[in-house]
Amino acid sequence: MHVVVALVVSTLVASTGTALIAAVPGQAAARHTETTKVKGTIPVALDGVWLLVAAAEPSAGRVKTLPQLITVVRSARGGLRLHVADVALPARIDRAVRRANEYWTGWQPTAHDLAELRAAWRRLAPPPMPDVVAGDVQYEHVRFTLATPAHYERVFARTSTDPILAESRFGMDVVEHYRPMRLPRGARVGQLVSRHTVYGVRRASADRLEGEHVIGFTAAGAGAPVTLNWRGTFTMYRVSASVETARD
Repeated sequence: MHVVVALVVSTLVASTGTALIAAVPGQAAARHTETTKVKGTIPVALDGVWLLVAAAEPSAGRVKTLPQLITVVRSARGGLRLHVADVALPARIDRAVRRANEYWTGWQPTAHDLAELRAAWRRLAPPPMPDVVAGDVQYEHVRFTLATPAHYERVFARTSTDPILAESRFGMDVVEHYRPMRLPRGARVGQLVSRHTVYGVRRASADRLEGEHVIGFTAAGAGAPVTLNWRGTFTMYRVSASVETARD
């Protein structure tokens, strides 16, 4: 899964390509903090659990798959609250994602994968021993901002004609900050510090959202942060219409 372009870039690729997904709100306290802001009226009912599969393309013909599990809860007042987890995908799916990332071939879930995830998502748990060298991350804070086209320029500093947001029904800005992790003795990697993704949702149905995205990674470097920007497409698959009895 590691790509040796530079020490820090290999960490960026591993960190974002790992089969970690996001945690589901449930009985236990959240491991990280989160905020959600919504500008405008989102034209799609987002309530429930979604598998977000971002296909990042660092160069032509090379794809890294970045899967996350996102839950969306609607408050009594109608506001939305999004949550991203730090639980591992089911083992069979995890292996398939890692294999695809090793060969830069990309991955999308099959009907069988989605059926397995729908049956298992409530029982998913964080990895017992996160491995920074293998690319695991630990969330510290995640900020979600959703907006309709009329609010794009103010929220995203991008207009509706931007290639990522062009012809989109709504956009989603996600900023993830990660906790520093202890490195094994002798390890020479630059840890991922943050990831900033802008998603433009162009096609939407009851169970699927699709569009384009741009991702910016920041990692610790020798004396100064190192940044990397990728673009690509994404698909969000509805796993459940309800987040009841979920676990963290």
